[in-house]
Amino acid sequence: MMTKKLSLSALDMAVLIAEIKPIIVGSYLSKIYQIDEVFIFRLITANGDRRDLIMSPKHGFWLTKYKFKVPEIPPAFCQQLRRKLIRLKLIDIKQHDLDRVVFFKFGNYTLVLEVVREGNLILLDENSRILFALRYMKMRDRDVLPGVEYKPPPLRGANILELTFEDFMEAIKELSNSKITFALLKVLALPRDSVEFVLSKLGISYRSKVGSLNYEQLRAIYDELVTIVKKCLNVPVQGVIVHDNGIPVKVLPYNLVIAREPSLKLFESFNESIDEYFSKLITEELEIAKKSKFYEELDKLNRVLDRQKRLKEEYEEKASKLRVVANELYRRLHELAKLFKEIKELRDKGYSWDLIKQRILELQLDSIRIIDVNLANNELIMEVKGTRVSMDLRLSVGDNLSKLYDRAKTLEKKCKRIDEEMKVTLGKIEELKKLQKIDRQELIIGIIRKKEWYEKFRWFISSGGFLVIAGRDAGQNEKIVRRYLEDEDVFLHADIYGAPVVVIKTHGKQIDETTLREAAEFAASFSRAWELGFSAIDVYWVKGSQVSKSPPSGLYLPKGSFMIYGKRNYLKGVKLAVAIGITLFNGEIKLLCGPVSSIRSHCEKYVVLAPGGMDRTEVAKRIVSIFTEYVRRKYPQAKIRIPLNDVLALLPRGRSLFLMK
Repeated sequence: MMTKKLSLSALDMAVLIAEIKPIIVGSYLSKIYQIDEVFIFRLITANGDRRDLIMSPKHGFWLTKYKFKVPEIPPAFCQQLRRKLIRLKLIDIKQHDLDRVVFFKFGNYTLVLEVVREGNLILLDENSRILFALRYMKMRDRDVLPGVEYKPPPLRGANILELTFEDFMEAIKELSNSKITFALLKVLALPRDSVEFVLSKLGISYRSKVGSLNYEQLRAIYDELVTIVKKCLNVPVQGVIVHDNGIPVKVLPYNLVIAREPSLKLFESFNESIDEYFSKLITEELEIAKKSKFYEELDKLNRVLDRQKRLKEEYEEKASKLRVVANELYRRLHELAKLFKEIKELRDKGYSWDLIKQRILELQLDSIRIIDVNLANNELIMEVKGTRVSMDLRLSVGDNLSKLYDRAKTLEKKCKRIDEEMKVTLGKIEELKKLQKIDRQELIIGIIRKKEWYEKFRWFISSGGFLVIAGRDAGQNEKIVRRYLEDEDVFLHADIYGAPVVVIKTHGKQIDETTLREAAEFAASFSRAWELGFSAIDVYWVKGSQVSKSPPSGLYLPKGSFMIYGKRNYLKGVKLAVAIGITLFNGEIKLLCGPVSSIRSHCEKYVVLAPGGMDRTEVAKRIVSIFTEYVRRKYPQAKIRIPLNDVLALLPRGRSLFLMK
């Protein structure tokens, strides 16, 4: 069985940075989650896309497509990160030399991910001083403490891209008696996979001593390693997961695959392969840790329960024996009183203690054996039906019996208290088992849906199956006309100042009358006519080829404006009405907005709005309430969360009234 890869190598990190840096640099940080020591940084890119960046001091970093079940209450360290970093822009990602230390710069702060030793995550201020860290420590070569200037861990080997061949030869010759694999890993900051790949390619045994290799062989090793590193950094690079007996054991850049590897699965990008391999690995590790913690806590509670049971049994036995003793002594009350009286008389007459003791020991009673007399402590020790008890000679027999009964009662009360404590312990055990059942659901709870390009705009799919898009503001109007409007598309606009650009994407197909009418309703409803309380308005349409951003000579078009050339086709008296609908897709609640006929065909539940007198926020709250009640009734087990802002983003500007709900 091959050794399982548990963390990214320095070369892996260099490849990943080259691959994901163009995607996420410039993004804003919206959320941070922490699961054990795995951190998820939710980034919103300039295009409005969501990208989740995982950082694990144990494993490395990568962009994930998976949705993870995150704790409702973040740990203290996560809360510290949130207070400092949320809403900041990711400015840069940089690797420390060719080492497993990566700097993520958010605004004026730098987050350092160290995947060396036990791993760490450290936040630095603008002066590179440590604000706080996942782990604080004092070491021989550096300190990780608040207020201390950050110092990276010492490099383990040189960056081959910055090492001349002469320097390489000088370093490698000092290890002439070592095996070549060991020597290369010691001299260079490279993973074993790349070193073994090059040696295999050159036909050099891993066990060869450095001193046994000639100049040409060492030169070939150096050149091949430089070539491999440069190839890996020349993104895009395919990724590969290596399987051994069906189990994933390695993930590598495609260039480093060794021919003798048993089974390979290829991916379009290195990050995809890393995500597939390490996201599954951390879920397995977290599940094992969770089970271990569960059984550890369960074992602890069971030990407490066992102690409580043993103590209760001990107290019950003692209480029972004391009652048996007290009852027997009560039955012999007169004889005991006579014995106590005789002892007192002997003491009053001045008999020596030895004689008194001898006399008392001779006075044995049926079922009661006198064992000893300690006159110094005024103590009479007896054995009653196998139980040893002592009686105070200074007290009456009745008082001694009362004390015995009181001791039994005290023990019985303790038993009742232990019963209550056992109930609490059993409750904790049951609660722990319930939580374990709840936690049995997978840590990965879905896949992040990649947003389509049109989802940044207002949009709907017509009853005829055509995509219709509309701008939310002047900037989006401009973008739609410049970037997405094609000659065969249909362009619509309400006949009023302050209306969105609406485009039917035809892809060269003939559109139907229903689609044209739906797009016109969309254009009318999201125009200024809604705010003004109109019930209907005219809408015109033209071909995309009739629309231009180029004004006639000498004129200027402001942002969001355009020129229409040729005949305009008018649709008169288009009614203002929109429907907000809800549908469940892959277990997720999805909200849609569009013309009534379109939403009716795509959604299982919807409401219809027209211009009216209710405030937008109140309308949104009522919609949330209606949809929440519907989902809860139809899917009792579903986790329901419909953000108010998501509903507000769908509504036309201005007041509304409900036509149907």
